[in-house]
Amino acid sequence: MNRSGPSDDFEICNPLRTSRKKHKVTVYWVFADIPSVLRSTLSSIYLSVLCNRGTFLYETLLCKADDIKTFGYPRVLDPLLSDLKRLEEDGLFVPCLGKIIKGTVFSVIADNLGAHSVGGFIESFSGSHICRFCVGERSQFQEFEVRTGAFPGRTKEHHKLDIEAAFTSNTHSRGVKRQCTITERLNHFHVTTGYPPDVLHDILEGINNQTVSIQVERQDKLSPSYTTNLVNENVQEFLSQKFPEETGVNLTNQAEFQGTSYSVGMMLAYGSTAGLPDFAEILQIIIVHDTLVFVVKLQSAWYSEHFRCFKLETTRVVKVIEQSQLTQTHTHWLLMQWKAIAWFL
Repeated sequence: MNRSGPSDDFEICNPLRTSRKKHKVTVYWVFADIPSVLRSTLSSIYLSVLCNRGTFLYETLLCKADDIKTFGYPRVLDPLLSDLKRLEEDGLFVPCLGKIIKGTVFSVIADNLGAHSVGGFIESFSGSHICRFCVGERSQFQEFEVRTGAFPGRTKEHHKLDIEAAFTSNTHSRGVKRQCTITERLNHFHVTTGYPPDVLHDILEGINNQTVSIQVERQDKLSPSYTTNLVNENVQEFLSQKFPEETGVNLTNQAEFQGTSYSVGMMLAYGSTAGLPDFAEILQIIIVHDTLVFVVKLQSAWYSEHFRCFKLETTRVVKVIEQSQLTQTHTHWLLMQWKAIAWFL
């Protein structure tokens, strides 16, 4: 049994009034083992740690946000980590299964500042070592590409040495200030692999806007009209073969099917090649009776170990697929966070 723990803040009071920043929820969690289509439902998300600027109540995990700096994560997270430690070692007896189930933390999902704060890295992104995935220096980021191997990834062994060096020198060592509280308490979680990238700030509000606009502009210059003609031919041929008796279909830009919303521009995972998912962008949604059909443009993809995400490059291949052809193990995750794993070149 694996648990993913998202960590972020949101304002309970009006963020434009004097009460802003007084109340913040910081940690909540979800079972990673439940079906992917259920992970984003509110009934599957549970509160772990509540922080505000009121009274510090250690027993109920209600504390001032500022007190995290005063008391530290070890004390704030102690009740939660104590429960997780027992879940790792002793497990929980489930009567309906008739056996003991053990579990641990699979990942901690947070923005860069939150991940660095809990993980024990420096919380400034203007210094020399600002990446929690590698030991590259910030001054080199504009000179070399990741694919060249210029930025060695962080390992458990090297991270341990950095912690010891930081403790001895009383300053950070290659961006590491201290041991991660969660890694220190749990046996099956490590800071070098347990914090996924912050896709919102790195991609959606980072390189994505500029990169996608350049790609679209380049594609339009190469062949501004090929997509429309090719889509029409493929769609007509597919529909005539699949639904020979149908004389009309419904076209839409949005549709909801089995609790999942689809829209034009969304990325889908519909198959796999050599163990990696195949991706496609929705160009048009077609509804024939109870059948959902997508006109998609295929994407070439490869996995970047450094960024722990898929890099996608658009192709000129247009295809027609049915909803039943989607890869269920990847689909929901992609639909909810497709830009989180897709870095357009």
